[in-house]
Parts: sequence; C-alpha cells; structure tokens
Amino acid sequence: MTSTFSNITINNLPEVIFIAGSYKELAFYLNTEEGVPIDVTYFDIEWNLRSFSDKNHVVITKKLTGNNGYCVVYLYSADTENISGKYTQTLKISVMDGYVYNIAQGTINIIAKIGVNNYE
Repeated sequence: MTSTFSNITINNLPEVIFIAGSYKELAFYLNTEEGVPIDVTYFDIEWNLRSFSDKNHVVITKKLTGNNGYCVVYLYSADTENISGKYTQTLKISVMDGYVYNIAQGTINIIAKIGVNNYE
C-alpha cells in the first residue's frame, strides 16, 4: 500500500535561526504533490529537536495536532532559554497502518543570549 508520505524528500526545510529564549512558531503545510492539503486530523504528529552532533539526543519533543494539512510547533521562551548551538528538527507522522514517516527535516541554529555561557 502506497502512502501519501512515501515519496517525500525529508531534507526539505530551510535553516531556522533565532536567539535562545525567544518565542518561535514553526508552521508546516502538508500537501500532496498536486498541492492538495493532506487530512492529518487522525494522525499522530510529533516534532523533535535533536542535537546536530548526536542524532540520538532528543532535546525537545512536541506532540502536534493538524487540521487541513497545517500544523504548528510553538516554542515558548522556557523551551530554549538554556540551550544554544546547532540542532536538527524533524517532523514525524504515525499513520493508522502503523508506519511512522519522517516527513520533514532541517537545521535550527539557536544563538546563545548575551551573558549565557552554555554552549552545546
């Protein structure tokens, strides 16, 4: 069975850069190749921020809900106030057939706030 998510190139996100402790919204539009929004209402959607140098080290995980092919990650100040450095973001969708698809991936560069000395 072919899924809508089978033919996606996952290294598809532009680099995101922001200062640690900033509020940030990361919007994702999930469409078919024809541009039609994918109904993700009943899928489990998860966003992860992982250490760039150690892909097994998950720093932040967010469970998301989607509607009409659209979902948003809300990064609050407290989520990033004590981290800085280069990270990998991934968006995963679990579908009803039990498969998990990594549908988006890119880098995030979090710049340390002035006066903060915790570089990862």
